[in-house]
Amino acid sequence: MNASAYYSDLDDQQVDRALFAESGTVTLTENAGQSRIRGFEIEARAVPIEGLELRLTHAYTNVDFAEFITYRGGQNVNIADERCFCIQPKRTYSGWVSYTFPSSGIGTFQVMANFQRQGAHGYNSTKSSAALVWQNAYTVYGLRAKLYDAFGVDGLGLNLIGRNITDTVYTVNGINFFYWQGYNYGDPSHWTFEVEYEF
Repeated sequence: MNASAYYSDLDDQQVDRALFAESGTVTLTENAGQSRIRGFEIEARAVPIEGLELRLTHAYTNVDFAEFITYRGGQNVNIADERCFCIQPKRTYSGWVSYTFPSSGIGTFQVMANFQRQGAHGYNSTKSSAALVWQNAYTVYGLRAKLYDAFGVDGLGLNLIGRNITDTVYTVNGINFFYWQGYNYGDPSHWTFEVEYEF
């Protein structure tokens, strides 16, 4: 098992934000001031029996602005409570389990299942807009079957790979444009077959 923890204070931080005007879209660089990042990561690995391997990871990140100064109403105002970090889930998980069968005349066969879970997160640096372009927590599952040294040929590998096998619908980015919200979506369920040769 491995574990680590971290804490960071960032000063004089700058944040880019998109603004929409009649002339088009422009990028505004704001002096965010100060932010705090703290969290931990844990990774566990186990081999309970020969050929079987399990691995699980968990990461927790708590990040916020301690100070975000803007000019409002003729004076400098700290609006840290109105701002947030984009695409920063508090919790993420991943894991996989694999089993390698004893070698036989046709090669060495291995099967593996995996998952990745992302916590809820927004796609805008203002809390009010982030609530409009929001991704709830989701989990993506995968499968892989591989035959090493296939049919007695050293270095020949055959792979059947399934990604997002449950066809989970999730977003990887989003934009809030006045009264319209748009998203980029993650890949749907798909399978691939790969042939590899190592020499």
